[in-house]
This record gives sequence, structure tokens and C-alpha cells, in this order.
Amino acid sequence: MLLTAVGAAIAAAATARYRARVSYDGGAYAGMQYQPTRPTVQGTLQRALARRCQMPAVRVVAAGRTDAGVHARGQAVHFDLDSGTYDPADLERSLGALLPPDLAVSHVERAGEVDGAGRSWHAIFWATGKRYSYRLYAGPPGGRDPTTRLYRHHAHSSPLDLDAMRTTAAALVGERDFRAFANKPRGSAPPYEASALGTVRTVAEAAVVDEGGGCVRLDFVLKGALYKMVRNFAGALVDVGAG
Repeated sequence: MLLTAVGAAIAAAATARYRARVSYDGGAYAGMQYQPTRPTVQGTLQRALARRCQMPAVRVVAAGRTDAGVHARGQAVHFDLDSGTYDPADLERSLGALLPPDLAVSHVERAGEVDGAGRSWHAIFWATGKRYSYRLYAGPPGGRDPTTRLYRHHAHSSPLDLDAMRTTAAALVGERDFRAFANKPRGSAPPYEASALGTVRTVAEAAVVDEGGGCVRLDFVLKGALYKMVRNFAGALVDVGAG
């Protein structure tokens, strides 16, 4: 056990942790998490970092997963590099040249903080919240803007009752047992949520925003969600608004 601890300490001393923000158009990706046979945001970032730093492999850890086709702005990530000197600004410029135009990295900096137990800064465990936004259009097909079809879902052919949606959204705010909003992951058996955290989550904000012209945005702020929970929030609110 002592040798294991010493080895871990030596390995930690030989690397430096960095954090960054990533933004991407998810249309070409099968989500954030790496998949060996499909294009993903994590896989694309890891290849670019390994090439830039001339390392065999670099593991990127993101604050959360995203589904296929989901877009993101400012998603937090961290990665560990060899202890050689990497200027964050230079690293950011290099990644900008290596990454495809639908993926950008910003706010690269060293992440040297540790918590009270001596654990390094971590994109998942140090996260304070995530904002999920769903952009919708509700109205006749002739009124929708075709140029936004990839970024705004045509949710209903008639205007939605936004007041009813806001009343329902307010009931989602707070600490609740949200098991009714969790989907069953493919290939799993009940209970659907096997996490040690159980099915209780805290929603800090649930807002229904009228963007005009039949366009509506649904915003949800929370630290963590059950499987498909936030997507089911959005679907439920649309059903309420449609009557």
C-alpha cells in the first residue's frame, strides 16, 4: 500500500492540471463522451491535445455528458499534461488551429487548487451548476424561420399557454425526488437510477422565456440530473402549454 501511495504521488508530481471552457455545435458529434467508433467532443479534444503536446494520450474530463446533437457554450473540462511548461495562452491558440470549426476551447488556465482533503480541482466534483436551454417554436409552420431549424424545435402548431407552463415550472424548483422524470437507460433493469445519490435532485431555476414571434426558451439550472430528466422536464412543460 505504501508503494502504491508513493507511486501515485510521483505520478501526480510529474503532471500539471489545466482547466478550460469548451463550446461546440453538436450536430456532427455523438455527444461529449468518448466512443471508439463514433465522433465525439471528448475524442476530438483528446486527439488535438495529444498532437499539440506530443503525448501518447491525453484524457479530457468534462463537467457533464451531452447527448448526440446537443450544443454547448462554456462547458468546463480539465486535463493533465506532462509537467513541461505549457503557456495557457499558447495552448489555447494552438488548439484553435488544430480543432475543427464547430469546436472551440477558451479560458485555458492552470488548475492548481486542492480541497480540504488534498484532492485536485475537478471539472465534475467542483461544478456548482449547469444551465440547460431548450429553444422552441410554437405556431403555424409558415411562421417558423427555416434558418434556425437546426437550433430551434418546432414544438407545436399553435401558441403555447406560457402562464400555465410557468406555474408548472415553478413546482419543479427545489429539492425533489425526480424519479418520475428519469428514463430507463438502454439495457438496464429497474431501479432505473443506480447512483448512490438516489433519485433526489435540486433544481435551482426553471424558467419559461417568451422570445417573441412564437419562439420560447426553457431554462433549467441544476448541479446534476437523472438520466433524461431535464429533457423530460421540457416535454412535460410543452404538453402543459399545449393543453
